[in-house]
Amino acid sequence: MEAFVTLQHQDIASAVGVHGQVFTIVNDEEYFYSDMIRGMIVDGEHGQDIAYYTGLTTGTSRDNEMCSMYAPITWQVDRKCHMISASSFDKMCYDMMMQRDDMSGDLHAHGSRELVRDEYVANNQWWPDMPMPVEEAVEEVVEEVAEAAESLGELNIESAATAAESRSPWDRDLADMDAAPTAMSTGDAEAEFLEYKTKSGFYANLEDNVCAGAKLAFDNKLCADLGVVPQAGANVTKGYVGKMDVGELAPNTNAYHASSMCPVNVHWHLGSEHYSAGEYDENGSGPHGGTDLAEWANRDLAEADVRDGFRCKHYDANDEKFTKPYEWKHCVGMEVGETYEVHW
Repeated sequence: MEAFVTLQHQDIASAVGVHGQVFTIVNDEEYFYSDMIRGMIVDGEHGQDIAYYTGLTTGTSRDNEMCSMYAPITWQVDRKCHMISASSFDKMCYDMMMQRDDMSGDLHAHGSRELVRDEYVANNQWWPDMPMPVEEAVEEVVEEVAEAAESLGELNIESAATAAESRSPWDRDLADMDAAPTAMSTGDAEAEFLEYKTKSGFYANLEDNVCAGAKLAFDNKLCADLGVVPQAGANVTKGYVGKMDVGELAPNTNAYHASSMCPVNVHWHLGSEHYSAGEYDENGSGPHGGTDLAEWANRDLAEADVRDGFRCKHYDANDEKFTKPYEWKHCVGMEVGETYEVHW
């Protein structure tokens, strides 16, 4: 914990980041993608129009009164909304269930944080046609973060390096169901694999898992007391600039794998936490309608069971791919036609 606290803000923003990508679920295998667990989809129009800024962690425990204390991290958010098959999400949930760490708490959509007020959003937004911000050398920073994480038992650096060498997370194509059958298309295969997991000693002994119980925990604080600590999720519409002056603090604009970073978590939110005008905003819709944009660009649905975010504009109640129910096997509480924002 001490090692993380002593790092400078730029060190952390250069070495820790989140990918955000927004999807509308469809019941149509033309939109199947087999490997969502490994990170943002970068293929065709996916992952091309990216907003870069620094912020912190999200979720419904934070709002515009209580803010996150997780030090400034880079956010790279796809401004476009994409359609994805329900089976793609179900395959991701299956893959999550096969991990050594317990990811059962993330097999459902989490609530969305209310859109961050302009005064709590960093003013360091960057997009590809802007001059490149001055990049810090990240290798030394990554080593510092890795050493700190290892001291907490949080990362297995050797296995992460091996995975990175064996296959770049960007080197992948949208899958063809016929050409590339998966466990989801092989009958009882996934059920057998889950049974094997319950019998395996690798999963049974938590003492052998160096990641168990190593999650960092910082209490939220009143936003007004934080000083210069920018928040997320923000408006990512091209041209938007936050009003919090963060000085020379800059987001990491490299591909994360190029900064020796690898995915360590995946979860998603009901609706989008970010706001992208014309893509996922107050004019979007879904099976239960959309979400209004308040006068000051905030949303307040705290009385709902799960606070929901903005919706995409793909939904069409007359097109069965948005309305035909899907038999979910592994994800919980998901719905065809809905919008979800995935974070890696």
